[in-house]
Amino acid sequence: MTIKTLKKFQKEYSYFRSIIKPQYKKYFDELADFYLMRKITNIKTVENHLSKLSKKGAHATAKKLDKLFLTNLIHLLNCLRILMIINQHQ
Repeated sequence: MTIKTLKKFQKEYSYFRSIIKPQYKKYFDELADFYLMRKITNIKTVENHLSKLSKKGAHATAKKLDKLFLTNLIHLLNCLRILMIINQHQ
């Protein structure tokens, strides 16, 4: 992910950032990171999440995204644990 692509993403979707309630703004950044790292490959998925975060059902969408981000974090921790085990045996 480069700064240029992050700024382009933020510029294109700044409208959503402006209408999302302050407690849900962190999800905008997380979705941008996931899209730019290609963990979410479809831009329509990102747009749908951003749209839902800007509406009344934002709490349910936030819970869903928390679960997605937590699952990713658990996966990363498991990979790190495996790498540590491999390094110990070398």
